[in-house]
Amino acid sequence: ISVGSGGCTVLDKLFSNFLYAQSGAPLASQVTVTPLTDSLLNPGVRFTGGFVATGISVVDAAWSFSVDVLSGSPYKIHDVGLLIAGSANGNAFATLGETVCLGGLCPGSGPSVNLAANMFPGSAQATDHKVFAPVNRVTVVKDLLLLSGAPLPGQIGPSFAHVSVIEQRFSQVGTVPEPATLLLLGSGLLGLALASRGRK
Repeated sequence: ISVGSGGCTVLDKLFSNFLYAQSGAPLASQVTVTPLTDSLLNPGVRFTGGFVATGISVVDAAWSFSVDVLSGSPYKIHDVGLLIAGSANGNAFATLGETVCLGGLCPGSGPSVNLAANMFPGSAQATDHKVFAPVNRVTVVKDLLLLSGAPLPGQIGPSFAHVSVIEQRFSQVGTVPEPATLLLLGSGLLGLALASRGRK
């Protein structure tokens, strides 16, 4: 799918409500969204679209989407991982800033976490990761900025910044029983043990 279209389900998470705006970046229909899972079955999405700034230029793209835990799933959202990959040369860099609103819409009055990944010449990727209290819904707002300037003294080749891949991942975490629930369960098991012992 593309960021300008519907959504997708990855395991027990629904990725939807994609909104996208750009200046000098690929159009929404040119940015592909691919569902992801890893060996631990952690869901996520990958964005690809060929974000490139060359010569003296600025490329800016902003988008948002929501992630919901499907009804009946015991696996809430408790963290978010961010990765950007690509390359840069000379007087150029790429930066991706991100706000993740927990439990609701962005911007909102509720809690949020911020992530950032910066890619400079000589680096192939950048990452960030945040952990928070488990929730059933998050809204992610991204702003990708690529800046390319005039060549530096002695620079070989033109300045450019290129982001080829952006990945967003969420770990699976099961709900932990509350202490009162554990006490009730323990009392029930103790009662059953005593009752079966009394019958012998």
